[in-house]
Amino acid sequence: MKKLLQEIARVGGKKGRTGYLVLCKVVEAAIRAMPGDWMIRDLCEEVGRESGKSGGAVYRALARTVREIWEEGDREELEELLGYPFYEAPSAKELVAALAQTLWCRETAVEYCLLESGLPKRYGIWCRAVVGKDLLAASGPFSTDREAVLRLVEKLNREKYTVPQFQELLMQGLPGDL
Repeated sequence: MKKLLQEIARVGGKKGRTGYLVLCKVVEAAIRAMPGDWMIRDLCEEVGRESGKSGGAVYRALARTVREIWEEGDREELEELLGYPFYEAPSAKELVAALAQTLWCRETAVEYCLLESGLPKRYGIWCRAVVGKDLLAASGPFSTDREAVLRLVEKLNREKYTVPQFQELLMQGLPGDL
């Protein structure tokens, strides 16, 4: 949430306003629903339930915030964040969809690989961006069982673990066979 709020603050600059928090919560709900389809009404209802407000109140706060971002925000920052420009004022759904798609792709576009080190051979995992060149995360060598680490790499790629999920897995401890 904090990172998302910082991204949106770069665009709008008024992160202390309630509407920006609502925008963040709706974008987070959209990201959780990815890659499937969602309706803005359903996202607003979900955020409303979580915050004790009606879905209509959430949508109105969202629409005001989107309008404020368009009228008073930094359109160059918005274009940089999304990777493309809006040529006219976006609707609340359009901006939520654009932000969610951009941030979701940023989190999911990774490939996990086997990390091998020295003698004696030890194995770990690293991941890299599928798009771009930045190394996103790595674990130190943690096992002598190459096959077990390869199985974990395959699982991470098959189940499309995001970098935050990978980091959480490392923090909680890896499976016992490693």
